[in-house]
Amino acid sequence: MGNKLLTSLKLGLLVLMLYSLTGCWSSSNIQDQHYTAAIGIDFDGENYILYAQTLNFASIASTEGAQGTTPDNSSYVGKGVGKSMHLAASDLYKAAQLRIEWGHTQAVIVSERALMAKDSELVDQVYRFPDNRYNVWFFVTQEPIDKLLESDTFYNFTTLRTIIHMPESSYNQTMTLPPIQMFKYLSFVNEPDRLSYVPCLGFNETSWESQTKQLKLPVITAGYFASDKVKKMIKIEDIKGYRWAQPKLTRTMLLVKDEKKDYAVVLVHKAKVKKKVVLVDGQVKFNIEASYRGSMDEYIEEIDYEDMIKLAEEQIKQEIIETYNFGVEEELDFFNLMHSFRMKNPSRWKQMTKNGQEFILTKNSINEIKVKLVVSTNGKYKRQK
Repeated sequence: MGNKLLTSLKLGLLVLMLYSLTGCWSSSNIQDQHYTAAIGIDFDGENYILYAQTLNFASIASTEGAQGTTPDNSSYVGKGVGKSMHLAASDLYKAAQLRIEWGHTQAVIVSERALMAKDSELVDQVYRFPDNRYNVWFFVTQEPIDKLLESDTFYNFTTLRTIIHMPESSYNQTMTLPPIQMFKYLSFVNEPDRLSYVPCLGFNETSWESQTKQLKLPVITAGYFASDKVKKMIKIEDIKGYRWAQPKLTRTMLLVKDEKKDYAVVLVHKAKVKKKVVLVDGQVKFNIEASYRGSMDEYIEEIDYEDMIKLAEEQIKQEIIETYNFGVEEELDFFNLMHSFRMKNPSRWKQMTKNGQEFILTKNSINEIKVKLVVSTNGKYKRQK
């Protein structure tokens, strides 16, 4: 009898405990918060301007996998102004109505003037927000940031389906300038021999249209390059050879041609680039060996296969030389040759560059460039020897 009473009391206490549980004290419903997908930062010389792109995840979840049904109010852009980033965020909170959560941020876009003025200090301020992560995509722009965050998308999807949030998708199909995550940018900035780089977002307003309007879409138009002494925005067309030294080169198009004719279109991928440091008469020199694989997707004018390969290799080599020479004029080491030098001979690097303070590359610093291209397929088919 006593055991039964004890058991009953235990069950009663357990029921009372279960009724008293109300779930996690700090939990909130998804519809009761703003979730930032991207942030934008500008600096006018006196104040920071902070932009927050927030998404209506409830509408996104309800239309997952369904095209053309996302409502127009699925995303919003807020703006705050202040003497510091935190004060700008505080200004943003005033009319937010709901709590803003920063932990879902996927991209950070900064204005050119803000990056020129603050550089790594600006990045440091971003990470004083404890929820922000280091693996967000990092962009710079010369366009109004709020307009980029409100840019058009395909099929009425949210801006999560643009290059701002999914840069690798576009990069893997056609090589322009590679996307970069913020932690990678920070690692370059903190090394005295490396050139830091951020892709620049602009607009394309001519390539795509819907039945109702011309689409205004974000694209990579240039790159922001910075050393200890030089900070400059450079257009893609001025540094065509920059792509050939990228280890993550996945797909880029090369029109094989000479002064008279266009012969073929070759898709080039799988880059392997080696940089070797040599000292010649007390001067630092570099040997570059680059190999690529590709496929000939379009045959325009008849040409012998071996001649086409030689012509393509020469074009790649020439683009590398032109980009390198342009970098020497601007005192920008686009191929990070000095990093190879420092890794090979740090004491000599420190002596010759005065610990990274002097730019010592000249147009004669490249001793040799070897380029090898193997085109193993013609379109879908393996090439027959």
